[in-house]
Amino acid sequence: MVTSNHRGVLACLVGLALALLLVGVVSGTLLRHMAQVTPIVMAAALLSRRPALGAYASFPIFVFWLFIVGLIWLS
Repeated sequence: MVTSNHRGVLACLVGLALALLLVGVVSGTLLRHMAQVTPIVMAAALLSRRPALGAYASFPIFVFWLFIVGLIWLS
């Protein structure tokens, strides 16, 4: 059963994927960014089939991209 918390995680995953694809379009590196979106799509698919496991699988993705964004902002 998908709860509102899992819908929130799914919305964040979709937002992250769309942001990465938008950056890919703007920078002209769409193929590279599509490769970066692959784990996000896999986590979203897992979230729709097994919500609890999908939420745990999404956590490292969010931590990784938060770390990357922090490094970009610090540079």
